Amino acid sequence: MEKGRNYRNWTITEDAKIVEALVNMMNMGGFKADNVVYDMVNGTNTSGFGYDSSTHSVIVELAVHKEAGKWRNKIFPHYEDLCIIFGKDRAQGNKPKDFAQMEEDANNEEQSEQIEGEKKKVDDVIKGITIAANLLREKLEKAANSMNQAILGETEVQKKLRW
Repeated sequence: MEKGRNYRNWTITEDAKIVEALVNMMNMGGFKADNVVYDMVNGTNTSGFGYDSSTHSVIVELAVHKEAGKWRNKIFPHYEDLCIIFGKDRAQGNKPKDFAQMEEDANNEEQSEQIEGEKKKVDDVIKGITIAANLLREKLEKAANSMNQAILGETEVQKKLRW
């Protein structure tokens, strides 16, 4: 440590807030870093470094990097968000997506929800028409039966009058 210089570790909350702010800046189109951080951990030549997404920790091959032992299995909860910021817009498997892909996915989801909503409205209209048609059929059957009875009754009266 240099004499006269203050050092302080960031809190977990401060870490989360700075990452959130960087992601927001990138999403607004005002900031996008482009460097090799992603390649260093996930590329074809990772030089003994990696990231375990299930434990959210750094992987270090001690045989390759003896001096990096302090980083081995170190929890790094913001790695995936930082890939969005510092990566080169690579979306792979369960890895983060670039903003354009996230926006497209959100638009597709919104369109799907709208289509589902419209389909539900159409289904509700069809259901209502079916109920109305069934009620109309019942009423027409009753009316037809009443008319039949009336005609039969009238026919019987006319037969008796003729006799």
